[in-house]
Amino acid sequence: MKLRSQSGLQSGPGLAPLPAGGRSGAGRSVAAFTMVEIAIALGILAFALVAIIGVLPAGMKVQKENRDETVINQDGLFFLEAIRSGSKGVFDLPYYVDDLTNYVESVTVNYGRVQVVYTNSPTAGANRLTNGLHILGLLSTPRIERLSDGSYRSNSVVARVRAISGVAVDQSPVNNELAFRYLLQSEIIPFAQRPPGLTPSSLEELKVAENLYNNLYDVRLTLRWPLYQRGNEWQTGRGRKTLRTLISGELASYRPPGRGPERSLYWFAPSEFTTNILGNTF
Repeated sequence: MKLRSQSGLQSGPGLAPLPAGGRSGAGRSVAAFTMVEIAIALGILAFALVAIIGVLPAGMKVQKENRDETVINQDGLFFLEAIRSGSKGVFDLPYYVDDLTNYVESVTVNYGRVQVVYTNSPTAGANRLTNGLHILGLLSTPRIERLSDGSYRSNSVVARVRAISGVAVDQSPVNNELAFRYLLQSEIIPFAQRPPGLTPSSLEELKVAENLYNNLYDVRLTLRWPLYQRGNEWQTGRGRKTLRTLISGELASYRPPGRGPERSLYWFAPSEFTTNILGNTF
C-alpha cells in the first residue's frame, strides 16, 4: 500500500523518500561573486585603464617625434649629397622623375639687401622654380660671395620643403595641406685657414690660403620643423637639426640669360679645382 507524505511525494515500501525540492541525490551549494567583490574588481580595472590612457598620449608623441626626425635625417642627407655632387646623377632614379619642384615649394634668397622669392606656383613668372637643377643651383648660393669688382656680399638661402620621404599618404596631392613640412637653410662658406684680418706673411702662404678659399667649402644645412601655417605666415616648431660637411672642388657660377649678376646660380664641380690665385683650373 502506498502512502503520501505531507510534502505530497510518494513513499512506501521499497521507495526512498525524496527531498522536498524534488531533487534526487545529495544537495548542491552554488558559489558566485558578491556585489562587493564585483565593485572591487571594477575599481582595480578602472585604475589600470586610467594609467594606460595617461601614458598613451606620451607614447604617441614620442612615436611622432621619432618619425619626424627620421624624415628629417633622410631628406637632409639627400640634399647634402645633391649639393656635394653638383646634382649630377641625383635625378636619374625613377623616384625623382616627377621632379623636385613637387616638394620644394619656395626658395627665398637674400642677395645682400635684395630679396628674391622663387616658388613652384605656375603664376610665379620669371621667379618660378623650373626643375631640380634650378633648386639646387639656388641652394648652393655661397654665404659669402665674391663679386666681379672684388667686393664681397653676404647671402642667405631658406627653402620651404614638403617632406620627400615618409609615409605614402603624405605624398598624395589630396593630402598636400596636411603633409609634413620643414624649413631648410643652406649655408656654404669658403674655408679660411686663418682668422679674418690676419694676412699671410709670404706669397706662398697667400697662394695656399687662396687655393683653400676657392676649393674647400664648409656646408651647413639647418632643418627646422614642424612647419605650419597660421593665416598668411609660416611658423616653425621646436625641432632643429644641423648637418655639416666639407666639400672640395670649384663652386662654379652660372648667370641665366636676362638676369642680373645678383641672381646667379651655383653648382659644385668636384672634378675641377682652382690651382692658383689667377683662377686657372685643370
